[in-house]
Amino acid sequence: MKLAKLAVAISLAFSSAHAQNWEFSQSIRLKQTGIDQAWARNQRGQGSVIGIIDQGFDVNHTDLKGQVLGALNFAGSGPVTAGLHGTGMASIAAGSANNQGTVGVAPAAKLLLAQVGLGGTNTAMNATAVNRALDWLSLSKAHVINISFGGEYTNAFIQSTRYDAKSKTYIGSNVASNLPAFAQAAARGSILVMAAGNQALPYSQAPAVFASHVQSNGSLSLLGRAIIVGSVDANNQISSFSNRAGHLCQTVIMGTCRDKELAMNYFVVAPGEKLYAAAPGQLVTAVSGTSGATALVSGGMALMRQAWPHLKPEQLVGLVLTTTKDLGAPGVDPIYGRGLVDFGKATAPTGQLMIPAMSQRLGTGAVSGQSVAMTGISSDLAFTLRSTSLATSQVVDQIGRNYTADLTQLSFKNNMGYDPVSPYMTMTAYQPAVMVIDTARVSVYTAQQAQAIQIGKDFGTAHLSYQFGTRQQSHGFAGNWGTGAFDLGNSSTNWHIIGTEIKVSHNTRLLASYGQGLSRINSVPSSMIQITAPVQTETWQFGLQKDHVMSSKDQLQFGLAGDIRIKSGKAMITTVQGYDYLENEHGDIIAHPQTVKELVNLRQQHQPVLWSNYRIALMPNTFLTASAVANQNSYRAGVQFTWIQ
Repeated sequence: MKLAKLAVAISLAFSSAHAQNWEFSQSIRLKQTGIDQAWARNQRGQGSVIGIIDQGFDVNHTDLKGQVLGALNFAGSGPVTAGLHGTGMASIAAGSANNQGTVGVAPAAKLLLAQVGLGGTNTAMNATAVNRALDWLSLSKAHVINISFGGEYTNAFIQSTRYDAKSKTYIGSNVASNLPAFAQAAARGSILVMAAGNQALPYSQAPAVFASHVQSNGSLSLLGRAIIVGSVDANNQISSFSNRAGHLCQTVIMGTCRDKELAMNYFVVAPGEKLYAAAPGQLVTAVSGTSGATALVSGGMALMRQAWPHLKPEQLVGLVLTTTKDLGAPGVDPIYGRGLVDFGKATAPTGQLMIPAMSQRLGTGAVSGQSVAMTGISSDLAFTLRSTSLATSQVVDQIGRNYTADLTQLSFKNNMGYDPVSPYMTMTAYQPAVMVIDTARVSVYTAQQAQAIQIGKDFGTAHLSYQFGTRQQSHGFAGNWGTGAFDLGNSSTNWHIIGTEIKVSHNTRLLASYGQGLSRINSVPSSMIQITAPVQTETWQFGLQKDHVMSSKDQLQFGLAGDIRIKSGKAMITTVQGYDYLENEHGDIIAHPQTVKELVNLRQQHQPVLWSNYRIALMPNTFLTASAVANQNSYRAGVQFTWIQ
């Protein structure tokens, strides 16, 4: 089989590496492209398959052993043979994290290796073998195909290529002779990641230029499923050897380029100098070239595909192209193209996060759900949800990518309030009216959607009281409010409080009370939280009242209370914990939600509250009251005017 002159896209900067911890050193380099942030999201390439087309592979190398699903030699009749370049590219993309040698970008991904050359250090590869390799890899459902080589432009080709100032492109000979094989691989669903080349040209080599090739019907030949990769150094400066992002025209009419798409729109850069790579006969070697940069991006694509297999290949490519770090001239430019790949940003949520509907399948179109920003529980008291499933719930971004989020952070907002006179009416801005009927003192408390009556009578030095009341509440109960996916429903709460005041001196009284309440709740069907039975609550307090503190018209009260706590009650919490990915009859991957129901006990401990009230008469029946409330988390103070008849 005759070898065509296809050049590997790597410089001759192979050298023996002497770092003590190559895996650590490589991971430091990968921070340049945000890959460490993707790793922090537990994205290591699980379930992704990377196809590598190259001149040969050492399948028994410590960094590749166990990573290889299959390997075929398309350049000969025998088994795959070791090759310096191919071994290095496979290890950069998906080398094992085994504390030996180096580590790949996607160490949990698997490899399909296609040999199209003679191995060793020979860099020549067979064009027919490349076409056969593309066919095998795409039929084998390789999610990403790494192409770290290209057609070597001859001096005659380079010298005959001219710059067209009108279209700002380069015009040369047609280079799309084997485009159909690449188009077929893309049509089958593979993402093609292709090296720009190492000739320091202002345009990329073929087949990378196929990324922007447009068919006669106006559609991209590679369907937007291809990326061109150039190289930068550690300071994000374009490597001296790297081809640039300028466009090599493929449709010339009357001497001017008429291409509808430009290569620079599909061109990105990645670190390509002194990367650590596996090599036959040694653990690690240092390599430089757009080959290594391409393998790095191939690994990054595997990370993204692992996380969201339901996204179409062109969606994954689009995310990488639109989340780059802009380099060079502002915007897409003919040197850096889109700029430096940023897999940290590419894997971060886009737009508003939503809590998906429990039946929502991802990958079927627009995502429905409720905004995370509009979801939460606030409480005048100390309502909390001790839920393990909320801590690992799924949320989705605006393009349907799912993430694990701790939603318990939305349920512990304590606004903190307490009223010693009527705890169940806390924060309702009630207005009291007091009257004496015979020898009984009757107090009426009214507020919007809440009413209470308290009857008190003196028995010697003691004063006994009984309070009963009712409160209607929307989106919550007993002073707790839920919004969005945490809507607590509408409720009706009834309560009873027994209190006593014992006179210990002419102007000093001891205060004590105990109360219970019952809340009946109509849960909202679309809420993640369904209260399954009436909720019982209770409250207590001890305090001291002193009259005539600074004048004959004032009164001071202070004490310790147990704010309203849930004595008994249960809630069923339903969450999406993950997704099952199934292929439909059209070959699309659909993410089906895995829902979990968790029965949560709402019973709580009392949260001690320190409270104080200072009241002074300003005129008959009109009082100024200053109050303060504090617990272990916060405090609140306020002033109000009260009129008592």
